Amino acid sequence: MKQTLLSKSRSIVDSAIFNILVGLVLLLCGLSEAINEYQEIEKIRIGSHHGVIIFAFFQVLRNTIDGLSRIEKARTREI
Repeated sequence: MKQTLLSKSRSIVDSAIFNILVGLVLLLCGLSEAINEYQEIEKIRIGSHHGVIIFAFFQVLRNTIDGLSRIEKARTREI
């Protein structure tokens, strides 16, 4: 059975590993921006990169837990 491009794309986007990688990229970008700002610390400013860091952290956490849950379910089915 052939999968359509849409269903293949959906399976990639719904993948826990893909979402963890996206979260890690966002986390690294946000941290890089925050570090650059703190090196030029004239005064502390809250920017969008702080929100990106928080969002990315919870994205990685949620998808890591989801991935581990899927692994655990797969293992219990094998037993």
